[in-house]
Amino acid sequence: MFLSLFPLLLCLITDKLLREENAGLSEKNAVGEIHKKKSKKPPKPPRPPKSLVLGAADQKLVREISELAMLKRARIERMKALKKMKATKSSSSSGSLCAMAITLLFLLVIILQAF
Repeated sequence: MFLSLFPLLLCLITDKLLREENAGLSEKNAVGEIHKKKSKKPPKPPRPPKSLVLGAADQKLVREISELAMLKRARIERMKALKKMKATKSSSSSGSLCAMAITLLFLLVIILQAF
């Protein structure tokens, strides 16, 4: 009778051990996953390079160069605005129609004087 129960007891014991091992592994994985999630921090942005300390004369030179660049940029913007205004003015047909009417008038006078 004991020999007939032996395989059944062996199966129950192995099943119990397997469940305990799986439970232990799942607890370890859960703890490990929590630590992994906490340890993932966003990377720090790179620090800007440190610039050299400029002397008073160098700072004045840099300031003058930046002022000249701003003046040049402003002049270019004004030139672009003038070009746009000229383009819109030249496209107006009233001036060209007036010139064409005067030209036709002179042509008519010349042709009529020939007769």
